[in-house]
Amino acid sequence: MALLCDLIVCAADARFGLPETGLGLIPGVGGTQTLPRAIGLGRASALLLAGEWLDARAAVQSGLALRAVPRPRLDASARALARRVARIEPTVLRVAKAAVRRGLDVPLAEGLGLERRLGSALGPSVE
Repeated sequence: MALLCDLIVCAADARFGLPETGLGLIPGVGGTQTLPRAIGLGRASALLLAGEWLDARAAVQSGLALRAVPRPRLDASARALARRVARIEPTVLRVAKAAVRRGLDVPLAEGLGLERRLGSALGPSVE
């Protein structure tokens, strides 16, 4: 489920893995597609094929999680991040997320064009 999140704040004792292959299944809900994009093919293959796990520190280092905090501070840290995001105009967030997601699978020049088109739809930029 974490792979469907835009920003992940985890407890310092959290562990991340996809144990489905050990059960004779493949991960559903896009796990085989989102994990390699999030942490790279090699590390994702270790989790998907060998049943390895990432601890919180490795999740942060790999870019899967934004930060790991002591469990007693988890709720407050996640809420503080949510408040920061909530202060941003929703349309800007939606467009920025679209630029990132849609730009992942295209060449850089095409991604830059996408960014310009989406950004210009928001109105004049501040120089």
